[in-house]
Amino acid sequence: MTDNTPNQLLYLVYGPDPAYHAEARFSILSALYRSAQRDFTISVYTDAPQHYDGLPVTVHSLTTDSLQQWYGPLRYHHRSKLCVLQQAVQLAGKTVFIDTDTFFLRDPALLFAAVDDNTCLADELYRSQLPAGWASDAAVAALLAQNRINPQDIPVINSGLFGIARANSAVLDLALALNDVVYPASNRSLTTEQLVLGMAAGTRTQLVEDDGVIKHYWSRKQLFRAKAF
Repeated sequence: MTDNTPNQLLYLVYGPDPAYHAEARFSILSALYRSAQRDFTISVYTDAPQHYDGLPVTVHSLTTDSLQQWYGPLRYHHRSKLCVLQQAVQLAGKTVFIDTDTFFLRDPALLFAAVDDNTCLADELYRSQLPAGWASDAAVAALLAQNRINPQDIPVINSGLFGIARANSAVLDLALALNDVVYPASNRSLTTEQLVLGMAAGTRTQLVEDDGVIKHYWSRKQLFRAKAF
């Protein structure tokens, strides 16, 4: 399913802790406050839609079964971020995924302006090497070779923000394929989803960093929660 929405902010919020929903609401409100023109829609995929009553968002309700499917057979929860991106990217010309522990400092329009058919946007970006043990796994090595990914030069991102055009939806297919071989090879590294998303986007597009449009407070979560909620 596709529609004519040019730009979409995307949130994924699930689990029993209400603090994540408070974070998401704060992030959404900051996006609305900072926007000069509301030329974007906001999609929230969640298992608790009641938290978003009264907000100008489109809620996509998630069931326990759908979340379990997204986690995959190895029950890797962050795999769900790749799955929600893969599903939601079809709903708009450009999609920017936003983690809940964020707020906007500048107009969201700047994020969409940075994304095009040749460019994906990440929160942070640096270069690294895939650990030798992971890269030498037979399934990982085969997929890297097939997609001409150099394990000595890996783009590593923080995926608290990730922007992608619908034209590049194949990036997400590749990221999921990489995830499902890298995650077991990495002894279930919790940051696999960020690693493979950077690898896939860096192979198929140019990757650029956010230029201070959002604040991602993942390393100071308790402090910001205490101040804001």
